[in-house]
Parts: sequence; C-alpha cells; structure tokens
Amino acid sequence: MSSKEDYNYGEPLQESKSAKCPGRPVFDEMVDLIEQGLANGIILLNPSRLSRNTVDTGRIIYLMDQGKLLEVVTPYQTFINNPYDKFMLNLLCTQAKLENDNKSVTVKDSLRLKAKEGIFRES
Repeated sequence: MSSKEDYNYGEPLQESKSAKCPGRPVFDEMVDLIEQGLANGIILLNPSRLSRNTVDTGRIIYLMDQGKLLEVVTPYQTFINNPYDKFMLNLLCTQAKLENDNKSVTVKDSLRLKAKEGIFRES
C-alpha cells in the first residue's frame, strides 16, 4: 500500500452537469488528469456524485485497475484498489443509476395517469 505522500489530489474541480449521462467536461478533465499522472485520488461527498451512468463508473474502476487511481475518499468511506472496494464503489454508483432511472419511470407513470384522468396541470 502507498504512503499518504504518494497521493496527489490536484486542484479542486466542481461539476455542474448531471452525472446521469457521460460527456461531462469537468469529469472528463478529472479523468484526463488521473490518466496523465497529475492526480491519483478523488475526494467527494458521495459516490453518487461521481457517476450515475455505467460508462463513467467503468472509467473510474478501470483507472483503479490500471493503478492510476489509488483511492476515492468520501466522508464515510475510502475506496482503494482492491476487489471489495472496487465492487462497493461500482455498486454504489450503480445504485445511484437505479434510483435515477426509477425516478424517471415514476414521473412518466404519474404524468400518464394524470393525463388519463384529464388532469393536465395543477390549478
């Protein structure tokens, strides 16, 4: 295991686009910094903020597989490059995707039901 001196987190980055779809510019910048060796750790509030799509989740796990991403740190848990932590990080990001997908289904079903009942908007 690496010593804390081996970790390089770089400058703080803030993303304003949703993590639902790939193609977020700040996320891509962060991945580029890690791939170039300019950063090798991520600190964030919650894994769901990292990714809610399978492409970005896969990119993060693959960076760990390559040894380029050493850890992902949240206030409650640190994920390092071992099978269990990568599984848990993947699971938490995938759970966030599930919750996001379920919200979409629920909203569409609710709107469909309102339209069927003749309720197109609230008065």
